[in-house]
Amino acid sequence: MKKMKFLLSITLGLAFSLTYTSCKETSKSEAAAAEVVEKEAPVKEVTAAELLTGKWTLKDMEFKSKEDLKDMKSFFDAMKEGLVGKFYYEFSADKTWINSSPPLVGEEDKVQKGNWVLSTDNKTIITSTEDGEKKDFEIISLDEKNLIFSISDDMGSQIMTFTKE
Repeated sequence: MKKMKFLLSITLGLAFSLTYTSCKETSKSEAAAAEVVEKEAPVKEVTAAELLTGKWTLKDMEFKSKEDLKDMKSFFDAMKEGLVGKFYYEFSADKTWINSSPPLVGEEDKVQKGNWVLSTDNKTIITSTEDGEKKDFEIISLDEKNLIFSISDDMGSQIMTFTKE
């Protein structure tokens, strides 16, 4: 009987150690396989042009008017109220764009179309309309969900914040 218990305990100990070693080896081989997969499939970095592609709806805007236009703050505030959530730009992969502006006082919906390119440093969106009007948007921030750019004109500058739909 003692021999039987002794043999049983040796057999169980051997079985346990083989199972433990086997599991440990499996974990090592699984980790090695996962490492090989990571090395074989490099993560593709998204370009600025790819990030920009899509429909961007105005979330917020800030006017920085020229000194002689400071008394027009209420006009700018009303303009902001009329545009937020309704004004958008849609940049396509084929380098065309469209934007839609809701009607402001006495106007109809305004839709513009044109072409766009990014500057070589990816900091400026260079646009031209179908009528040949050119406008540059200085990119302040661009990621998967948000686009912030600045534009300047005769009235001053605007910082516009958009969210991607």
